Amino acid sequence: MSDLHFLGLGGTDEVGASSYLYRLAEGNLLIDAGARPGSIGDAALPQLELLKEHPPAAMILTHAHLDHVGALPVVIRRFPKLAIYCTEATARIATLVLGDTLKVTTMQGQPLFSAGEMKRTLERLRPVPYFTRVSDHGFAFTLFPSGHLLGAASVLMESGGRAVFHTGDVSNISTPVVDAAWLPAAVTPVDAVVSESTYGDTLLPSRK
Repeated sequence: MSDLHFLGLGGTDEVGASSYLYRLAEGNLLIDAGARPGSIGDAALPQLELLKEHPPAAMILTHAHLDHVGALPVVIRRFPKLAIYCTEATARIATLVLGDTLKVTTMQGQPLFSAGEMKRTLERLRPVPYFTRVSDHGFAFTLFPSGHLLGAASVLMESGGRAVFHTGDVSNISTPVVDAAWLPAAVTPVDAVVSESTYGDTLLPSRK
């Protein structure tokens, strides 16, 4: 896959600062830009300086938890015209999470962004429905329900005749708030899967 590269900016071996860059033949796609809970200032951010060499053509939010959206206004500070795609629910929840992030980091004396930067970021959000193929940037992508949180999505990317499935944070158990992750009726071939694995080596107790 010489024309398809993956670069982890954060969240690859930790919970926090999740941010992933896919360098595709038609352009770069950034997925998520989270903050590290418990860290202050620049220490809370992904390695966003790596985007200087590989500026994103578009961005996707998988869901609105802090560790996936907390650094979003810092990205938009650097790329003010960047289109950010997500579900409608993610856009609404991200508004609350970013507002809380601004409040908390300001109280800590090291705000990650300003109120104006947060406003400009929210104006860049482009809600798209699940199962809708978007191909405005050369490459194409489709969002699928991934459980986990209201509005959460997995991403199927298509580039140069190849397909990559990025699960985002995923849950295969329904809750009172959100259904389990959607599964196709038949096996769907892809060239690569990039999977969330926070509890991949852990046997969790029953929710009951």
